[in-house]
Amino acid sequence: MTLLRSYEDDEYLPEYSTIVLRDLHDRDEWPPGDPALLEGASNASPCGTFVRAGHGWLQASASDERQTLRLEYHDSAPPPGGDWDDLAETPYQSPAGVLGTTSMTGSMMDPDLSLGGPGPHRVRVARRGRAWCLQFWPSPVTEPPRWSKRSRPAVSGPVGGWTTILGFHGWELPYVVSVSHDDGATSDQITEWAVAHHRPADWLDEPLADEAWFTLFATQLGVTGQLTRRKLLDMLATVGVLTYDGRYHTVRPQPLAKDVLELPAELVSQLDSQSDHSQYGRFAADLVSVAGWLSGRPASLAWLAERALTTEQEVRRTLEFAVTQQMLDVSGESDLTMTVLPSRRTYSGTTNA
Repeated sequence: MTLLRSYEDDEYLPEYSTIVLRDLHDRDEWPPGDPALLEGASNASPCGTFVRAGHGWLQASASDERQTLRLEYHDSAPPPGGDWDDLAETPYQSPAGVLGTTSMTGSMMDPDLSLGGPGPHRVRVARRGRAWCLQFWPSPVTEPPRWSKRSRPAVSGPVGGWTTILGFHGWELPYVVSVSHDDGATSDQITEWAVAHHRPADWLDEPLADEAWFTLFATQLGVTGQLTRRKLLDMLATVGVLTYDGRYHTVRPQPLAKDVLELPAELVSQLDSQSDHSQYGRFAADLVSVAGWLSGRPASLAWLAERALTTEQEVRRTLEFAVTQQMLDVSGESDLTMTVLPSRRTYSGTTNA
């Protein structure tokens, strides 16, 4: 359990909110890897809920702010320590034996951390706020990823669909309500915030363009005349997206637009699809990682749920989503065999047959 090497970067700036590590050297010189573990090998999202890794790559979900990274190489598994918001372990297959920090679209890389040689490793990824610690060690036995602590649930709640109903210019209004004052906001406080952020003083009373589904929304609530943000505040309070007690407050969770408005069937289908992607997409990517490292070995729902810090029901629903999105093929009843399906995307913009 000896720390052999370390590297620190106090100002790592994620691209697309993603921390990226890759092995160095020309990929053409790497030994072939399991196709399911190659970067971009499936239709799954890059980071999953927190972190994913494979053959010469690791991606972790961060914010757009600068992050503090510490990379460590140990001769064996170090003891877990520290009070972290998120904590997970995953295998990492190093074809080059040395890796560096980079970005989603690629950048110049330095050999930031030597792993002592190519081969199978394991990495413990820990995050607290914007501080990260990634501890690597050699691990000839491939144990699939495991999540030990989550700052957010693996599966989120359903999405209300209001972004689609209102469009950007309408949906920014609940956001402004939430940030303009700590304990709800009056219309005057909303105006003060708007002016302070380079909007006109009559921002609430500016006519809103008829976009998205504004007309349908207003008609069903009996709102006539030119739509303004001031009218929209009261409309959102009527359907429960906001509440009003002299101040406007945002509501969490949001009501579902399809439950409070009469919407066309095709729009309901669109909102359901958007909600499914938001709820299950990231966790589906976690399960794709587990499937890739299992290499065809079966696993039960209970085993997957325990490993992912979630419930069997959420695993089942997410697997169903992953199948519909052509991320996985799943067979079996009590013991499930998950096969990672190849992506039709490539970095060159072409598609795989």
